[in-house]
Amino acid sequence: MGLVFSVYSKFFFPLSTFGFSNTSKSMIFPHGEERAYALPLNNPPVIKGSLATHMDPNDLIVGISFNGIIRAYPRWVLVSYHIVNDTINGAPLLVTHCEICSAASAFNPTRANLMSRSLSFIPCSYRKGTFSICDLQSNSLWHPFSGQALEGPLKGSILDRIPVKIVKWKNWLSAHPDTDVVVSSIEQKFRPHGHSDGNIFDIGNPYMPWMIARTANLKDHRLSRGTLVFGVTSGPDKLPFAVKLDGLAENSIRSFIYEKKNYFLFRGFDFSYLVFSINNSQGRKIFISSKTPLTFASENGGKWDSSGKFLDDSKIKINLELQDGYMTEWFEWVSNYPKTTICDY
Repeated sequence: MGLVFSVYSKFFFPLSTFGFSNTSKSMIFPHGEERAYALPLNNPPVIKGSLATHMDPNDLIVGISFNGIIRAYPRWVLVSYHIVNDTINGAPLLVTHCEICSAASAFNPTRANLMSRSLSFIPCSYRKGTFSICDLQSNSLWHPFSGQALEGPLKGSILDRIPVKIVKWKNWLSAHPDTDVVVSSIEQKFRPHGHSDGNIFDIGNPYMPWMIARTANLKDHRLSRGTLVFGVTSGPDKLPFAVKLDGLAENSIRSFIYEKKNYFLFRGFDFSYLVFSINNSQGRKIFISSKTPLTFASENGGKWDSSGKFLDDSKIKINLELQDGYMTEWFEWVSNYPKTTICDY
């Protein structure tokens, strides 16, 4: 413990130094009833999917493949915690979720500049249309879905993203029969903030509580605030752009152009999306060549797996470039990226 403290002690400082105030459009979580939803879930128990009697077929889950394990996090569990500090096969994993803006992300929370020690997180405030998170090791403040440190000693650091899928349990279990799933009592579904709140936490629902609205950008009406978008921050010159997700059928692809660069958006089951960039050598037309397992192909013989890595029999030996981003509702994205460009198919 002495070694850990000596490494981290110089990073500790009070949250007041973050400058949370009305002028910065941030606010600390209030005391009282909010406390129950400002505590993270740490190393939750899991069981095999085939034994998961606590799951309904249509329950939405956040699915992850990480470090050799496939795991599902029920959304009705995540709404009560917002953050999971998990460990999979000995490797740390951070999962974040917001039922108001419909976003979910996962990251590797290990930082080389902290002697490769992993960070642990808690929700700490409302900021720019969602909540923000703080790590316990340095007290830095982070955006929960971009994985970027916004304030504190680690400002500017970015966690490595782990792709997630938001799908119905029946679809996930069918595709991944060996999955495990976080286990919880059925009673948790009926907690306040859970299923008992009716459909206000459905994906894309425009419901917004006052503490979120107070910090959000509600002046940009280019899209309605509950419109689902896939936001990307890794475009040309790191300029943010967002792709509208309406009108795209499951297991299909739409191509679009941004700043003279070609991209395609893939939608899997339910709310599972990926965006890749492509160049002329890889092909002008990308299509789905197989759904099980998912593979992409081009008209000139290119073949890639679902991560964009070229297959052994591909004539094009260049990987597709997976874009860093996440699905969210318009109000959350434009609150954090007000100069974003909206892309149409």
